[in-house]
Amino acid sequence: MWRTDECEAGKYKAVAGVNTACNHCEAGKYKAVAGVNTACDICEAGKHKSSSYLNIACDWCVAGTYRATSGVNVECDVCEAGSYSSSVGASLCVKCPSNSISERGSTASTECMCNAGYFREDPSSPACSVCAAGKFMASIGALTCTYCEKGKYSGVGATTCVDGFQPPDIEDELMQAAKMYPTCNCTRSWREIRQSKPNTRTGGLGELMVPDKYEVWMCLQDNMCSTPADWFCYVFNEQTLKFEAWGFNSDLNLVKIHV
Repeated sequence: MWRTDECEAGKYKAVAGVNTACNHCEAGKYKAVAGVNTACDICEAGKHKSSSYLNIACDWCVAGTYRATSGVNVECDVCEAGSYSSSVGASLCVKCPSNSISERGSTASTECMCNAGYFREDPSSPACSVCAAGKFMASIGALTCTYCEKGKYSGVGATTCVDGFQPPDIEDELMQAAKMYPTCNCTRSWREIRQSKPNTRTGGLGELMVPDKYEVWMCLQDNMCSTPADWFCYVFNEQTLKFEAWGFNSDLNLVKIHV
């Protein structure tokens, strides 16, 4: 009875026979141990092998690349624009935070640059904040927004300022705020707020007013998102009878706070 000859690690022999040589594992495959190797193994997810040789292991995908599945992985895929991989052996790329973009092959979240109309308040954080009304940012990757010059105006998230004056659209601002501050909720009613007697300031919306819907604002010190130096503000929705997040007083300049 015949037996298949043993092959060294990195080689295989599909057909038994004393006089047949072992073959190198093909690209995308490997064999870790010597033995009766009738086939080589495919590379795992996050790995590849670019050439046919004495392949005893597949190589890790480098940062900025990935391989989603196991298979005959001859090469790794490059992370697409808007994503990154920071470690070797990635099986997927991580999507950049909201309102930011990165170049292909990015290797860290800090390579995700804020879109035009947004800025990175903390350079060590990947989070992007929207430019407030009256400011703009035309380019990506900004660390601050620029005030509109005299005689021009802009809405929230503007990439440029336009001539003249026009009050910001409060409904647009509230939609943006809901995305920026999803956990800054105020579930209390007017009555509950008055009964708890927190440090509160209120006022009318003036030119921003939407009659019978958005007419008044309120800033609270006693709130999960507030700090002693920076209260958080809301607009009351007359139709739903709920407070909608608007933003920090430091951006809205509604209340003069003495710390």
